[in-house]
Amino acid sequence: MSLNLRYYFFWLIDALKGSNIKKHLNEIELIQNNFTTDRSKALRKSYLEKLLKHATLTTAFYNDYKSSAIKGFPIIDKNVIRENKVKFQSKSYIKKQKKYVSSSGSTGATISLYHNKNKIDRNKADNIYFYKLTGYQVGQKLFYMRLWLISISTISKWLKNIEPVDILLFNDRKYISKIIGKLRSKKAKSILGYASALEKMCVFLDQNNYSPFTNTNIKSAIATSEGLNNYTKEKMKYYFNTTVFLDIPIVKMAF
Repeated sequence: MSLNLRYYFFWLIDALKGSNIKKHLNEIELIQNNFTTDRSKALRKSYLEKLLKHATLTTAFYNDYKSSAIKGFPIIDKNVIRENKVKFQSKSYIKKQKKYVSSSGSTGATISLYHNKNKIDRNKADNIYFYKLTGYQVGQKLFYMRLWLISISTISKWLKNIEPVDILLFNDRKYISKIIGKLRSKKAKSILGYASALEKMCVFLDQNNYSPFTNTNIKSAIATSEGLNNYTKEKMKYYFNTTVFLDIPIVKMAF
């Protein structure tokens, strides 16, 4: 299936389901592209107020925080969430359908949360909007470098045009050479992966005296989950002539 067909197929499926992703995307574009306007400010203010109210009224953890301003709420991290998992659950969603999602744990212990369908769709819309700014678009070939503890189905790989790249196999010279061979091809593609995976690939290229590749046609390169050092940014530019952008999510939902 070509990129254009996958693109239109994605939005067709969304339309048949009520166009929820598209609605979220339109709103994100409105907010981000008109950030200083009164409408954008009003939307952001409204969402924040609703979120704080929801948290205080429906979760045990925030029940004692009655402030309407974000300054009145505590700063938390992954450890606080893990230690108070039940208290963070909203009573409004206890019996509703949810999806259990987890971070990769690339920067330490994993964190697991529940997402409802609307949150999943909002995440997808976020990804589509911000990844588009880096050059990626829905349907493009995506080399996804991460820990693939759970394999992705063949049909899902085909529909989403994803090439799963297992970083646990990067110590295998043949495997990493094969991935590099695919990345240097002239077909349009994008890269999404751990910053450490990109760094390891660049070290391999250096150690084996590779020359810069020409016409790799990499539309987008996004490092995720970890800090991105200057070495990796410079070497990705040197070998693949691509700029690497950094995305650090709490829980990333692949689309």
